[in-house]
Amino acid sequence: MPSLTLALNTLAPGTHQRAHRHNAAAITLCLDGDACFSTIDGERVDWSPLATMITPPGEVHSHHNGGARLARFLIVQDGGWHYHARTMGFAFAE
Repeated sequence: MPSLTLALNTLAPGTHQRAHRHNAAAITLCLDGDACFSTIDGERVDWSPLATMITPPGEVHSHHNGGARLARFLIVQDGGWHYHARTMGFAFAE
């Protein structure tokens, strides 16, 4: 049974992901983007090339692209266990 999930996400310039939470922990690797940041539990985390950030399970977080280029980020989660147990717990915070 797979225990990790991997996703390559993009975020268009001038947009953001809605604040949300899930039961899986997330490790995010920032691949590309300018003027990008995330909020994790109300704290701003500015992106820098090849920096990683950890989102603990259940923490409200969002990603923001204030730049002129497409943002790209790689996310690894322990979501496989939650997917198979049907306990993802995904919910928008707004």
